Amino acid sequence: VSATPSAPPEPVYEVSAETGASDPGLVRVRFEPPAHGAVEVVLSDGPPPWPRSAVVPLEEVRRETRRLACAPVPGGI
Repeated sequence: VSATPSAPPEPVYEVSAETGASDPGLVRVRFEPPAHGAVEVVLSDGPPPWPRSAVVPLEEVRRETRRLACAPVPGGI
């Protein structure tokens, strides 16, 4: 058995969100893409229970939040 280690995901600290001018039901989220990992946008009922930059197991994130459907666009999703 062989394995190739991967770098842990990098946190995304700077995020902005704006509604679409032609469709206020759409939201564009902008951020600088990390070098490692994939960005997901999740929704919660309040502030996240974890401290900033905490490494949180995916299962815990899934329990506490709801993943939003997103499509990549230049500069964000």
